[in-house]
Amino acid sequence: MSWTPNTAKKIPVPSAQSTAIWAFGGGKGGIGKSFLTTNIAVCLSQLGHTVTLIDMDVGGANVHTCLGTQQPRLGLSDFLQGKVTDIEDLLTDGLSARLKFIAGVNDGPTLSRTHQDARNRLMSQIKKIKSDFIFLDLGAGASDFNADFFNYAHQSFVVTVPEPTSIENSYQFIRSAVYKKMRQIEGELGSREVFEKLMEQKQTLGIRTPNDLFKHLVRTEPQLGKTVKNELDTLNFKLLINQVRTKTDIDLGYSFKMVCRQYFGIDVAFAGYLDFDNAVWQSARKRQPLVLAFPSSHLAGNLFNLAKSLVESKQNSVIL
Repeated sequence: MSWTPNTAKKIPVPSAQSTAIWAFGGGKGGIGKSFLTTNIAVCLSQLGHTVTLIDMDVGGANVHTCLGTQQPRLGLSDFLQGKVTDIEDLLTDGLSARLKFIAGVNDGPTLSRTHQDARNRLMSQIKKIKSDFIFLDLGAGASDFNADFFNYAHQSFVVTVPEPTSIENSYQFIRSAVYKKMRQIEGELGSREVFEKLMEQKQTLGIRTPNDLFKHLVRTEPQLGKTVKNELDTLNFKLLINQVRTKTDIDLGYSFKMVCRQYFGIDVAFAGYLDFDNAVWQSARKRQPLVLAFPSSHLAGNLFNLAKSLVESKQNSVIL
């Protein structure tokens, strides 16, 4: 079956290089994703950048708690339900003039049942926000909603801890994002029949992984294979490991990168790690970001160094 491209409408993409949209996701809860996202946002604001933090957790919104503020009256659900038409009306002052946030919702079905049109509308609104950085704090798990916004960002960070269940769920999270990107590509390129035929014959053709599928496409449908490869190369996934205790924990980052290349056929950079520190739960009880509650702690320095290293990649943000 030969393939010819179509002109289907694409999902809105962030287009302003002056604003870096970063998504933070994770395969399971309890890994410190919101803690890490919030503290990096505070670090960047203290380094002179403007940051907008959007709580996009499905049913477990807690960015306002991590910031030590009250939950605002209006949140993301009001926009998705059409009660608010301009997302900038949801912006709330954070801990400084350079840090603002948009509250999440504790209504899982509101987000999980949103249609693609509503997600596209939200994407279009997000890129209107004037800020050096926009952080999307996604909920845990490999939902379709999370995959959409993880793929949408300029840079996408999967947060994990060095435990078998968390690492396994992180692979599942990335797998969900890759397959969602593939479905998007199928629709935009008019190649769904080609993919479906290959999947029907996957056992005969020896297709066991997404990477096997891409290699087969390159051999049998060179034009389509090249186009799909170029689209997948726009995915800018990075790994962050939290609660590191040993060198072996750090080495997991490099192993993770290798497995993703072999299995998914994409590069997942190991962006950095944070050490385990009891100051984390102490700052949570104080309802303050750790970098403010314990500014002289080892982990606060760790967070600032991580934030500085991540911001250096802003100029290399990839437009999807």
